[in-house]
Amino acid sequence: MKQRHPAIVALDSSVLLILRLLLAGVLLYAAWLKLKDPASAQKFANAIAAYKILPNHLVIVSTFAFPWLEAIAAVLLVLGVWTRAAAAVAGLLFVAFIGAIGSAMLRESVSLTTCGCFGERSLLCTGPPSWCHIAQNAGLTAICVYLLWRGSGVVGIDRLTDRPKPPHDGQGDGYSGYGRSGPSSGERSADLLPPSDSGGSEGSEGSGGGQVRW
Repeated sequence: MKQRHPAIVALDSSVLLILRLLLAGVLLYAAWLKLKDPASAQKFANAIAAYKILPNHLVIVSTFAFPWLEAIAAVLLVLGVWTRAAAAVAGLLFVAFIGAIGSAMLRESVSLTTCGCFGERSLLCTGPPSWCHIAQNAGLTAICVYLLWRGSGVVGIDRLTDRPKPPHDGQGDGYSGYGRSGPSSGERSADLLPPSDSGGSEGSEGSGGGQVRW
């Protein structure tokens, strides 16, 4: 397999590390805003309920599940452990937010003052759900897809577990060892052959010249 230039490998690993840390920072920021105090959690629950998509019991579950999923995925991305799984979870969350925002924009019965993706605050877009929020989450989803494709890169614990194993050269194998140390098939077959008649005749001629040959 063709080896890539070390400079290209270093650049690729640097890009992957930057994207991992960027995505992890966004996820940690979003999780902290929702978990920092009970009031923030309640506001996030009200934001989810305002979309009028989930029943009440799922609103309660989502209020606690979403922030913790964001926090766990962020830690995994920083360490480079299960990077693809963390990117997949984060991408699914962003896709869910995109679907909720688009649904709210299409329904006139839904009135929101903020997106709710970052609790009571915002990242780049402000105001009620808009195309800006969709583009923002789509950009974050694209980062997740790229990390899902490329993995953690060189700087990450995943790299230690993904190292290719050296090829097995056959040394120490019981069957191959027997083939090297034991006699060859030709030698074994030669041992099974009966003695030649010519040798016996010559011996008889040499020891008893007066004997009559039949």
